Amino acid sequence: MHEPTLDMPSRPNSGSGPAKPSAETGKTGAGSVLVAFAPFALWSPHFETDLELVKNHVDAGGSAIVLSCNGQLLTCEPNPEHRRLACLTCQSRFRSGMRWLKDPAILHETFYELTEDEALQVEQLRQRKWRDLEEVRNFRLNGADVGLAAVSSLVSWCREPSPDVTVFAREIGAHVASAAMVYFSIARKLPRLNADLMTLFNGRLAALRPALRAAQQLAVTTYVHERAGYRERYGLTMDTYPHDLAPIKREIEELYSRAELSTKERDQALDWYRERRDGIAQGWVSFVGGQRRDELPVGIGEAPVDVAIFVSSEDEFVAIEEWNNPFYRNQNDAILQLLSDFEDEPRLRFFLRLHPNMAGLENSQLLGVQALAARFPNLVVIGASSRVSSYALIDAVDLVISYGSTIGIEAAFAGKPSVLMGRAMYEDLGACLRPESHQALVSLLADLVVGRRPELPAGLDEGLVKFGHYNRVGGRAYSHLVPHGLFDARMREEEGLTAIKAGRLLRTAFKLSRFAHSLRRRFSP
Repeated sequence: MHEPTLDMPSRPNSGSGPAKPSAETGKTGAGSVLVAFAPFALWSPHFETDLELVKNHVDAGGSAIVLSCNGQLLTCEPNPEHRRLACLTCQSRFRSGMRWLKDPAILHETFYELTEDEALQVEQLRQRKWRDLEEVRNFRLNGADVGLAAVSSLVSWCREPSPDVTVFAREIGAHVASAAMVYFSIARKLPRLNADLMTLFNGRLAALRPALRAAQQLAVTTYVHERAGYRERYGLTMDTYPHDLAPIKREIEELYSRAELSTKERDQALDWYRERRDGIAQGWVSFVGGQRRDELPVGIGEAPVDVAIFVSSEDEFVAIEEWNNPFYRNQNDAILQLLSDFEDEPRLRFFLRLHPNMAGLENSQLLGVQALAARFPNLVVIGASSRVSSYALIDAVDLVISYGSTIGIEAAFAGKPSVLMGRAMYEDLGACLRPESHQALVSLLADLVVGRRPELPAGLDEGLVKFGHYNRVGGRAYSHLVPHGLFDARMREEEGLTAIKAGRLLRTAFKLSRFAHSLRRRFSP
């Protein structure tokens, strides 16, 4: 029942929500029709953000139709096993949200709207046997990448970057069928409802991406909301999902160029990095809470040159094509090539830090890491749940290598040569070293071994400020939502604040059901 984790902040935009008229976004505000696709009513604060956007639009003179799921989805992130009680709780919470809106300009429909032929096709997809994962990834409906959306949801759920299509046949069927169901339904709903705008959460997952694709094909302006750099704000991306690198990079530059930061404001932008080192939760949980501040791994400093390698979980990016690594098949392939090139170099030792969100996993990526550790004696693996401090490790080594995690630019902030060998939001900011090939990386490390330390990038200081500023001030301030921790929210009313809740009996039964389910999973053989 936890939302998927990416090791990246969602893309924030400056300015207000979609309610204000804009020549760039088509018809908005007075007289315009917003369709809000809100199937994840169990997830706070995302459902409350759906409500915020609807309220903003109606307050500006528009009308809205809110689309819910009444249990039609065969699976979804808040309820992957399609448990009846979770569905009922979600629907009850949705009704609570509609009561908070309580405006005659706001209507409600279920999202589901299929013809008999489409319903048959959805069922056929549910039962389809897939040859391999690549076939699923490449499957499209009318050009919409519903297969890739299904894979994105599957790998986020099972935390396996290369799931076996036979082992996960039922889950694949449910995700692909649900994705097709959403695509067909939204493609029919938007024209019938005369939609000028659509809003939805995330845009990456099986139950959400097909809605975005349908709107894109119909040229309906769509706003996708996600977490921003801080929980008091939310990101809003127009006509794409928040993981699309090109608009993210444009936004970083636009925010910076408009700001004309003073010396004090430039230093405040760098607070983003300082807070992360201090373990302060910003827009997402801090992953250093279980680490000891100054603890270092055994063996650090014993070789003349120490290099830290930071890896992320492969499942975070495996179904986002924009994040495909330009040099390697995956991170394990990158590490294998690097260690093979320096297998006989006694002056160099590598310290591989597994991302803390990989704690407790047993998947192909970790099996690959274990094989690397067994083969190469100059590799020290620091487990995901290790108390070793990631920031102390950065401070202790001579160079840092990463593949897209924000730790790459954080290492640059710490004054270390930080090498980026993958895609990242900050890749063009001039803060990290970016070799043009694997062989260029090998040459850089060979120079380091003989005492030729790489020069820090010329654009380091400005790049650090740009990215810190983007995360510090980007996004939109809530008008009606008040965050209550990272996973809850309250909504403003005339008499104060209110929580969007399911009925009391359903809430109690749902909590007991979740507790019992967690016990079964914990103690099952």
